[in-house]
Amino acid sequence: TRATDTAARLGGDEFAILLDDINDESAATIIADRIQKELSLPINLGGHEITATASIGIALSTDGYSTADELLRDADTAMYQAKTMGGSQYKIFDSNMNVDAIRR
Repeated sequence: TRATDTAARLGGDEFAILLDDINDESAATIIADRIQKELSLPINLGGHEITATASIGIALSTDGYSTADELLRDADTAMYQAKTMGGSQYKIFDSNMNVDAIRR
């Protein structure tokens, strides 16, 4: 992440990153690509080489959210959409995802 961003562990293996000064999807996806690239680099852990993957959900605050909880909810919905698409990718939230989530 960048020095101006804030990262937090939400629980288990879920994290949130608040990206400061992001005004469009392309800026967010560039950072998501960079995070996935860094995670894919092998790490030596106790003599074993391991890699990590991430399913990333993106929700932009420019979409008119009233609360942080709404923004996190939609980012979480997008993340689960990325997981169902095979993981190790990102999805940007759109309102159709809410319709699918409610239907499920």
